[in-house]
Amino acid sequence: LRTAPDYTGLLLELARAQRGFLFYGETDARRRPIAERARRAICSELGRAGTIALILAAAGPRFLLPNDVPPIEVTGALLDFEKALRRHGVKQLRLAPLLTETALAGLFDLPGQGGGRYLNPAHLARTLAARDSRGIRINDIEDGAGSSPQDLNTTPLRARIHQLDAP
Repeated sequence: LRTAPDYTGLLLELARAQRGFLFYGETDARRRPIAERARRAICSELGRAGTIALILAAAGPRFLLPNDVPPIEVTGALLDFEKALRRHGVKQLRLAPLLTETALAGLFDLPGQGGGRYLNPAHLARTLAARDSRGIRINDIEDGAGSSPQDLNTTPLRARIHQLDAP
């Protein structure tokens, strides 16, 4: 089982990496070692104790944790990470053992982007899924693409356009 210090260490690693992603530009190669370090630290913890579940409290900046672990009050370095998640409607974040570096980098990159493009958690999950969302689940949204593909046998017929040969 994880303790409050275990969760605090994980949150600090996530916050540090997200801050690094905000500092360096989108195409800056210095982002890669940040994502690699964060993934190694998080995957080590995932291997030790399984899926990581973080819940943002409805009131106040704090994370609620499973298994009767006391909540973590968010201050200092954690504040920017918590605000970025909250601003985009993230209420729950789960990290699973199949976490990839690309998915983690997307998690660090997308919430830091401004302009309101990703303020909806479903849109954030879809955009993350377009990059790679393996090992990340936001608000228990089942499918980052938004819906499951339809069975071809039940797809409604659509009008067809045919090219007519000139007389």
